[in-house]
Amino acid sequence: MVRLQNHHVGRTILLGDLIPLKEVIYEIKASDGTWCCLPYPNHTGKHGEPMGCKNFPQCPAKFPDFKTIEKKYNWFAVMVDFDRKKFGEEMRAKHIGMSESQSICLLYWQPELRKQLREKAYRNANKFRGDIVLEIPEACGINVMVTMIKAGIIMEVSRPKIVRKFMFIGKPKIQNQNVFKLNQTNKLSPTGVATA
Repeated sequence: MVRLQNHHVGRTILLGDLIPLKEVIYEIKASDGTWCCLPYPNHTGKHGEPMGCKNFPQCPAKFPDFKTIEKKYNWFAVMVDFDRKKFGEEMRAKHIGMSESQSICLLYWQPELRKQLREKAYRNANKFRGDIVLEIPEACGINVMVTMIKAGIIMEVSRPKIVRKFMFIGKPKIQNQNVFKLNQTNKLSPTGVATA
């Protein structure tokens, strides 16, 4: 069972579960493999070679490049927190002899955390209004860390006790500002001016 904490934010105004993003930072290194291929500590391939994310290059290929969709939407983030330190302590209490690095291994907690984040994101997105969800914003070229810090979210960088996961939601910008009103003859008037 994954325990989620209440989020702690700086001066960000939260709209329910949505965190408004005034600026989304694009960084090609997020999706071109530069960051994906950085080796994780104690993470090796079949032949002992250091490995990065096992989902590269398939992952970025599934998602749109952020630059192609950026201006069509107003952007928001949803966030879930996970107390990695507490989870590790609970795992070591249940499994005597488990090392600290084994107890906080993401294989034990990440799938449930992603599921909860996905549910939260889709609960806040309205597909009938054209909202989109970027489940893995990094795969779209977004520097999530810098974007969220600029939005006022406090982030721990090195071996965080609290892990923060994000998904981004795009809500379409209104294209046509004309308001259609019924005029006195019950005909639609694109200018909103009633005619006699």
